[in-house]
Amino acid sequence: MARRSERPPEADLIESVDSPGKQPSMRFQATTFMKTLRLALVGLFLVVVLSLTVGGRSGNDQSMQNTHVDQSADVNTALDDIIRKAEALVADQSDLVQDPIVADLPVQTPSSTTTSQPKKIQPVKSSVAVPSPSPKKKLVYPNANALPLPKDAPPFAREFIKLTAAGIQKATRNGDEGVVLQIGAHTLFEKTDETSPMLEVVLDACSTGGVPWKWILVEPVPSNFEVLHTQLPDSTKLDMDNFVFENLAIGKTDQPGTIPFYTISKDIDAITGMDSRTGIRLPTWATQIGSFSKDHLLKHEKGWKKKGLEVRDYIEALPVTVMSIGGILKKNGIRADQLGALLIDTEGFDCVIIQALDIASYQPALLYFEYKWCNLQDKDKALKKLKAYYNCKVVSKENIMCSLNPARKGF
Repeated sequence: MARRSERPPEADLIESVDSPGKQPSMRFQATTFMKTLRLALVGLFLVVVLSLTVGGRSGNDQSMQNTHVDQSADVNTALDDIIRKAEALVADQSDLVQDPIVADLPVQTPSSTTTSQPKKIQPVKSSVAVPSPSPKKKLVYPNANALPLPKDAPPFAREFIKLTAAGIQKATRNGDEGVVLQIGAHTLFEKTDETSPMLEVVLDACSTGGVPWKWILVEPVPSNFEVLHTQLPDSTKLDMDNFVFENLAIGKTDQPGTIPFYTISKDIDAITGMDSRTGIRLPTWATQIGSFSKDHLLKHEKGWKKKGLEVRDYIEALPVTVMSIGGILKKNGIRADQLGALLIDTEGFDCVIIQALDIASYQPALLYFEYKWCNLQDKDKALKKLKAYYNCKVVSKENIMCSLNPARKGF
């Protein structure tokens, strides 16, 4: 192997300057300048020492001594000036050599034809711990066939529970809450209320399995609403955070302002039916007959006469806010596909509400409504509209239960 000849750095400097397009590095220039400066200072020091020596030998001659003093002063002045300039240059060149940016620049040799790559900046690792997303909790849906039936449950209880559970499961498929909307809630869990205990069974099982749900209760009569809001925690074991209370009435459309709503005076206790005027106890349904129609309340006068009372003496007209089903859901941030079950009990207005329902958008798995007080024409129109989407059947002397057609369930 041939031995490579060594070349002094000055040769590289000359070649780099003479070669077009090539410049010596800043580090090399600084190093060469420092060496040259040291040699100059040493030579200057020798000249000064020699001058002083020669001057001392001719000290007997006064004129020569004066000349020596002048020359020494001139030399000392020149030396001081050179030293000051040298120190300034050294400081400048020292800064250049110590500059971290310049010091990190690569030295390019004349034989190199490639461009050096800049140093890569390594990313700084953050000391803040970023929490990893928690795994999505698996929902455990209730087995409707295994759920216990409430005491004194009606014959259709099992099917009612199955449909409600199916509606909640379908509604929570996207991780949102499954919604039960009950229109005309009265006070819930009263003696004549068959549906509340069945809904409680399903929703309690949903809570156990981590299935999110919401029960929206709509009641227009202020006295009934107050009892519902305050007494419900004592009537059920369900979490009150899952309930929504709305003191308004449901109509065909959202109405501006208020509309008169006919109801029974608050002198009749909503829970016991006790009349504070006379001390007579009326049936518990006495405060459940509120309606947009005053005539509907008059249809119940026989029950009052049996107690020796006149229903006309207890009828009051109250202004109420009216919203559509779509309006009430939108108000609570509920999408159409979150509606799992819809229950309606509005004393003769049920069939009108169903006719106005956007059935193409709102398709709960369970639709349960009171048909007893609907006029024949409204009932026929409502059932005809539901026929395209639901299988409906009479389950009691007052109510109809509808299940969504299998082709439209989307399960």
